[in-house]
Amino acid sequence: MTKKTIEKIRRIYGICLAAMSIVVGILLIVQAWSIFLSGEKNPYTVASVTIHFKKISPFVWGWVAMSLISVVLSIAFPDKKEKVAAYVDVKLTFKRLQARLPKTQDGMQEVEKQNFFQIVAWSVCAVLCVVAAVSIGWTLLETSYTPRFETEFFAGHGAVADRLVRILPWIFAALAVYACALYFEERSVKKQTELVKAKFVENAKQGVQAIKKEEKSAKTYFWQTKKFVFWVRIGICVVGVALFVVGIFNCGMADVYEKAKNICTQCIGLG
Repeated sequence: MTKKTIEKIRRIYGICLAAMSIVVGILLIVQAWSIFLSGEKNPYTVASVTIHFKKISPFVWGWVAMSLISVVLSIAFPDKKEKVAAYVDVKLTFKRLQARLPKTQDGMQEVEKQNFFQIVAWSVCAVLCVVAAVSIGWTLLETSYTPRFETEFFAGHGAVADRLVRILPWIFAALAVYACALYFEERSVKKQTELVKAKFVENAKQGVQAIKKEEKSAKTYFWQTKKFVFWVRIGICVVGVALFVVGIFNCGMADVYEKAKNICTQCIGLG
């Protein structure tokens, strides 16, 4: 087979395996949730888990078979290691190129326009994130709170679970807006870099030389030294040991053991 055909097979099979993994994960969550809602005192018993597992066993065993086949494919068609391309900071590249243009350079209106668009994008992002933060804070700190969900799960966990579910859309919206702003800035900076490079070509044709920049040695701050990193690691280890000791004197081991015992005997179904 050609390299292109092998890559196509690996790509298609990878997509199928990923889709199957998502389906199996959703089915497992649905079955675990249905066991929880069964109303039994100890719902997660061996018999209950076995009954619910049989309902989705074809999908689970199919996923296991596909995982084994993927191992066979990786052995039969090994992925040749290629040299990883070095990471290029587009924003830093643009700043360095722009600094080499003459100060009185004309025809850079499009670059300034992209700068204006970036400011607008980040301003909109900041406003929407502030709105999301205010809404989240209001939901979490509201004293006269009325739960909107009346299922057994939310009734058993009070208003805490209800509040957390209500703030999730705001969190996802803020993350989505932030991701869009980052994506827009990256595209805008790439366009600015192309414009500056084109300006260099135009200047070269007209005999205008770029400004030569002297290489400056990178300044090393104290938090970048090996000594600082070493003592930070020592501090983290000391704090970790101190927390272990505090947990031992607070009988934290007994709490952890009790939770582990309940998970093994009730949730997973062992013992």
